[in-house]
Amino acid sequence: MFKKLSVLICFVLILGLASNTFGQDRTWDNGDPCDNFWSSAQNWKPNQVPNHGNKNTLIAMGIGDSNHCEINSTARTQGLNVGKDGSDGELWLTSGSLSSGKTVGAHNKAIRFGNNANALVKVYSGWIKGKPIVIGFKAGSTSTLVEMSGGSITSASGLQVGNQGYGHLDVSGGDITSGALTIGLKGTGIVDLRAGAGDVNCAIFSIGSGAAGDGTLTLHSGYGGTIDVGTALNTKAMRIGYQGGATGWVDMSDGTINVSGNLNIGAQADSTGTLTMSGGTINVGQEMRVGSRDANGFVTMSGGTINVANDLLVGRTFTPGDLNLPAIPGTGSLTMTSGLLAVADTNTIYIGTEGSTGIISLSGDAVLEGGDLVIGAPGSGGTLDMCGAATLILAGNDLMEVVTFINSGLITVCGYVVTDEWPGWVMDFNIRNAGMTTVTVPEPATIALLGLGGLVMLRRKRR
Repeated sequence: MFKKLSVLICFVLILGLASNTFGQDRTWDNGDPCDNFWSSAQNWKPNQVPNHGNKNTLIAMGIGDSNHCEINSTARTQGLNVGKDGSDGELWLTSGSLSSGKTVGAHNKAIRFGNNANALVKVYSGWIKGKPIVIGFKAGSTSTLVEMSGGSITSASGLQVGNQGYGHLDVSGGDITSGALTIGLKGTGIVDLRAGAGDVNCAIFSIGSGAAGDGTLTLHSGYGGTIDVGTALNTKAMRIGYQGGATGWVDMSDGTINVSGNLNIGAQADSTGTLTMSGGTINVGQEMRVGSRDANGFVTMSGGTINVANDLLVGRTFTPGDLNLPAIPGTGSLTMTSGLLAVADTNTIYIGTEGSTGIISLSGDAVLEGGDLVIGAPGSGGTLDMCGAATLILAGNDLMEVVTFINSGLITVCGYVVTDEWPGWVMDFNIRNAGMTTVTVPEPATIALLGLGGLVMLRRKRR
């Protein structure tokens, strides 16, 4: 009887000890003199490798020295901070995997690279999964950097780059999959997609979001990957400059962006969104909105192609569902010196909807296509300026509509108001050319020969 009782007591003690050890925090102390591996128990305090039962795993022994932690096999935890509260940290993933979750196979707990401190993370191979994954959290993160040359990063709930702090994700290889992907969430976020980087898949994409949010996405020359936002069955938006006075900027030289829902550039609440495009392709499944709902939107195209399946709205007014609330106007500008922006031939190009201000400037060899054209709704300011061999193509016979816009001063030439009798216009409706209306103006040198500025039918538009 005594022996059985002793065995039972020992079993309970061992179980309790194991339970305490299982739930203890783990702190990286790099105690193994032979290596820097996550998988070495001597590198942790206490001397046990973290697992999914450890709620807080901390790596914070500085950046740029021999105290970094390296993962080259399977690494599990239930919450990871690399750098925290003023103590910086460094982590390398050279192979294997890193997951944060309550149980084996679950990836439902947070991974924070730079939690009120700075972090340097290098991803060479393998994969990282957590919920969410944050790069640069809180004000103490001022220079957090994740360098990704291979592998993958996945977060079902969201990847946040710059959440109330500074975060930079520099990708030259590997793929990214996320629920909500946010760059600059009430902080400063930067993402660079370079040659060799793979695909990005996300449910919804925001660049610059919330008060003081400042986000920048750059698709560098040579980037051959694809960014997919939403799916055909779950259409979602891409928002550049969204809410709370945020600032968002996308600089695109290469690659492809597929947006299943709306593309909003300057989305709402005093935010500013900018798209600068010199190459690549953007496919928009629904509307493209430039400057909407008390926001400012700017698009500058010197190359590349944008295809819009629904309407293009430059300067869009938001009308609340409650008719007792006032409509909220926006300000939008689209400047094209080259490239193609094609709106589906059953849809409309709107320049300044009611109460909003919209300007489209076409020059060089830029081409703007659409089904119909609406400029300057009541109470709005809308202008289409054409200069330097730019081309406007509309579906169907819209010549009279175009002439009306010209004579109303809503379509101008190099900043000048003209009439439809000005000899420089080249306007044509050709039923054999797919029933398209084509409008062009000559090169600037030819315009000078035609006497632009000297004809009675011209008058300088008041600014």
